[in-house]
Formats: sequence, C-alpha cells, structure tokens
Amino acid sequence: LFLISTDQLSGKYDPRYGIYYENPEILDELDESELKVIKNTNFRVVMALNHLKNFTSQYASVIAFFASVLTISYYLFLLSGGNPAVVIIPILIVVFVVGYFFLKKHKKEEI
Repeated sequence: LFLISTDQLSGKYDPRYGIYYENPEILDELDESELKVIKNTNFRVVMALNHLKNFTSQYASVIAFFASVLTISYYLFLLSGGNPAVVIIPILIVVFVVGYFFLKKHKKEEI
C-alpha cells in the first residue's frame, strides 16, 4: 500500500475489493473519481467499514439471534417489575441452545 500511495507502482488499488490492478484493460474500466473519493477519505475508516460489512453479512443470523434474546430479556425485565433474576431465563435458553449445537456437532464428528 505504501508503494501504491507513493506512485512507485504503475497500477491502481481498488479498496472496495482489496485488489491491485496492473492490467491496462481493467485500469480503463475503473472509475477514477470514485477511487479518488475513497483515497481522500480516511483509508482506515473505509477498510473498517468494509470489514464490518463483511462480518455482518457472514454472521447476520447470529447477530439477529442475540438481538432477539436481548429484546426478550429486556421485556421480561420490564414485565417482572424490574426483577433482575428474570434476565437469567433468556441466558439459560441461549446456554441450552449453544450446548445442544456443540453436542450435536461433537456427535457428528465421532461418527
């Protein structure tokens, strides 16, 4: 990245895909204005947002599961009149679900 930013290499780096291009045909197809905007913004912020987008696309179902457990915990807490012991119920459900999947995976590996 240092060599690219100091123009010591002849190609272009596309941070959207994390690919360095030297092929002249591909370089003609790249949108220079978009690459300049990306270059002028903070590169670390752009890369962090890309990593966050990739992470959320891969683990969206897991994030949604924990969000629903958190929501259930909150509403049980409200319905119980602020009893903190009620928060244990969704935590136990999560522990049972995770334990079930680990035992299920462990049994598949033994076979």
